[in-house]
Amino acid sequence: MKTKIAIGLLLLGLVLESFGQVSTNFLFRYRSPIINDKIRCDLTPLYSWWGQQLAAQEIANGTNTAVVTNDTPSPMPAWAHISGDLVQQTPQGWVVSGIVETAPGVGSLSRVLVIHPPRNEPIRFAQKLAALKNPPPTPDYSQQEAMINAMDNRAFIANAIGDLDLQDYYATEADRRQRELENQKQQDQAAENRRVNSLNALGDFPAEWQTYQVDLFALNTGRQVNGLPVYDAGLSFEK
Repeated sequence: MKTKIAIGLLLLGLVLESFGQVSTNFLFRYRSPIINDKIRCDLTPLYSWWGQQLAAQEIANGTNTAVVTNDTPSPMPAWAHISGDLVQQTPQGWVVSGIVETAPGVGSLSRVLVIHPPRNEPIRFAQKLAALKNPPPTPDYSQQEAMINAMDNRAFIANAIGDLDLQDYYATEADRRQRELENQKQQDQAAENRRVNSLNALGDFPAEWQTYQVDLFALNTGRQVNGLPVYDAGLSFEK
């Protein structure tokens, strides 16, 4: 029996580790959700506390001690961190299979219903992943640069033989081509900046994700639907 319990705790720890590691920039993305369609909540105290718990864990892990958090209780204990797989999208919300944590590393495997989920996130994630996997080709300026060098060389030769008119022609042509190249580079850089900004606007998803994962905070409503505990992620215009 003790062996089974130990194995179970080990497996739970592995699952917590796999689901729990995520960029806090992404995790703390919705600070002011609306609960019960009318009450706006400020999750800043919860996010601050959660960040402190994560920092305490890192210190503990760095000294090879047991995973612990500091003794300060959660300022918003009704809120939990839910991370895992999106099993089903329903009109009521998302059925999620994963981990429900009351503090970093303190949670259990569960299957829950999350109402008011960020329904647009999986779409934005798919768009961003597709764009990252199919980037535009890197601009190739080698031909233009080779032609500019050729014009400069011809200008040098023309000067060497004393043909100043020909030298001016080639020098002017090299200068014109150089300006065109610089303009093209500026346009290409502007296009790349727009692409990066567009990707950033889709969401700060963890770079290692290859499939969308649920990773959010939600309020424990104390209710159940079809046997599933109901958590409310809250309405947000950012979602």
